[in-house]
Amino acid sequence: MKYLLLILLMYTAPARAQMVQDAQGNYTMIVAKAQSTGKTFTDAKGNIYPVMQSINGKHFIIRTSKTGRIYKQYLKVKE
Repeated sequence: MKYLLLILLMYTAPARAQMVQDAQGNYTMIVAKAQSTGKTFTDAKGNIYPVMQSINGKHFIIRTSKTGRIYKQYLKVKE
């Protein structure tokens, strides 16, 4: 049963995920996450947000709504 679950997990895992084996022989999935670019974004109200880069290379900021919901706002860059 464990082998069946492991095989299904490997085929359904995201493309950028990696599997590692710990000292006890258990497998753990590591998923790539967004990275900070070290740059900031200032909106029209003067709020400053750190700019993040997704694993696909797109830039976004993390905002919080008035109700407390956290979401990503992707930035459009003019070239």
